[in-house]
Amino acid sequence: MILLAITIARQPQELPKVFRRARSQLVVFGVRLPLAILSAAFISMLVPPDAVVPYVGPESGFIGILAAVAFGAVIPGGPILTFPLALVVWRSGAGQAQMIALLASWSVFAVHRIISYELPMLGPRFVALKLTSSGWLPIIAGLIAMGVLALWPQ
Repeated sequence: MILLAITIARQPQELPKVFRRARSQLVVFGVRLPLAILSAAFISMLVPPDAVVPYVGPESGFIGILAAVAFGAVIPGGPILTFPLALVVWRSGAGQAQMIALLASWSVFAVHRIISYELPMLGPRFVALKLTSSGWLPIIAGLIAMGVLALWPQ
């Protein structure tokens, strides 16, 4: 709403173009998102909790955080695919700290993004610097979440 007000104040002649772009985005995501969530709901019924809980369940601790980091790094695609897939893992019994680590790992690592964009465009030196400087963040986020959960039980 704030951006709309700024656009109206500064460049009202651009409003038709803004609304056309918004409509095209709504058409794309308005179809994909419900289908992705519906697919995640069906998949969550097929994935048994025994396939998730031992690896990334609430009692899996630090090892579960490491497993979630590894899984998060290899989830392909953008948020339309990732969040419904994360919802499947969550509904199958994943722990909160492990989910924090999984989503943080997807944000930082995303192997598909490193291979298809970062390496060819920014080079191996940049990728190495990025991974060495931010590679610990998903683990740290999971450990902080585990600490907060220990202090703030449900």
